[in-house]
Amino acid sequence: MLALAMTSSTREPSNARDPEPLGASAEAAWRRFETLARHRDAEGRATMIPVLGTGFNAQAKKRLDWRDLLVRVAHDLGLDLVVPEGEALVGNTTLVWEAMLTEIAQRSRQKPYRVEAELERHVRAVLLTEYPVGGATKELATRLSSARFRDVVSFNFDHGFHTTTPTWVRERDDRFDPVWDHAIHAETGARVWYPHGSVIDAESLQLGQRKYGLLIQELERARRGHKSAEEAMRKALFPRKRRRLDSEAYSPEEREAVWEAQRPHTKSWLSAAMTSPLVFLGLSLGREEWALWWFLNQRRRNLARAVGRDHALADRHPAFVLVQAGEAARLATAASLAGLTLLPFRDRGYDEAWARVLAAFTGAVERS
Repeated sequence: MLALAMTSSTREPSNARDPEPLGASAEAAWRRFETLARHRDAEGRATMIPVLGTGFNAQAKKRLDWRDLLVRVAHDLGLDLVVPEGEALVGNTTLVWEAMLTEIAQRSRQKPYRVEAELERHVRAVLLTEYPVGGATKELATRLSSARFRDVVSFNFDHGFHTTTPTWVRERDDRFDPVWDHAIHAETGARVWYPHGSVIDAESLQLGQRKYGLLIQELERARRGHKSAEEAMRKALFPRKRRRLDSEAYSPEEREAVWEAQRPHTKSWLSAAMTSPLVFLGLSLGREEWALWWFLNQRRRNLARAVGRDHALADRHPAFVLVQAGEAARLATAASLAGLTLLPFRDRGYDEAWARVLAAFTGAVERS
């Protein structure tokens, strides 16, 4: 439930003790991020993709985290369920959602899927009120979007990244598909993807375990579509070569050429993010987020042979995670195993960290 999970930007008590200053390895990671954040493609668009969570909203001084929303919904619907707090909630967010809909189903004797639809509509109504287009998040959204991204991935359900009403690219008029559909940012033309659904369609919201399980199937279909499109682009650019793109038949520059040519034509958020540099901003990477970890694993597999032939490739296509120093220690092992690069910042140093991120994206530009 990434859109509403406890994130690296969840505010801690003011009397929490600061850790020691960040070390050389953390500063080196920041320098790598800042270099890649300045890269632009031939159209002048940032090649890195920001992946947003509720920490984006919190930094914009408009916080409604997962627990806040659950408590509000439980109160509005008169539920007996007591929503866990603090560490007791971590790793259990989807279970809380399932417990809520089960309580209602038992009480009303309705089918659970009908109850879930009712809960989703309630969540949609709350978020539309709290985060209207061009609302409290407008200033931060304007500053970040000025980097002119080709793609933005938002695990939030709300439209807080949009300062004016976007247009939508959808496969079907009667539904929003979290894997294949997206919004077009009105000011910059960026594609804004919503992997866990959008308030434009309450039924698209990915909140419980059942939908998480179904989502994996659709992600695998998108992965296969990405590989087919990659192969088609390879044949178009290098028709005389018969080998796969990750073989020794291709130079690093030729692989990059295929990926760069493919990105403007991607049909899913997974395809857009498969080879692009990523930075997770205000987004929890809890272990219950198995759909996200599934994607990160597939992304690493996709690059494995090519990285084995060109070790510098890993440095050109990293996945950065902005995280408080205290949380970085807890995430370090998983990050190391999954090939993620942590960008630690001093606990409660949100303003400083976001200022550095924004400066990296909106400062001097380097062409790729």
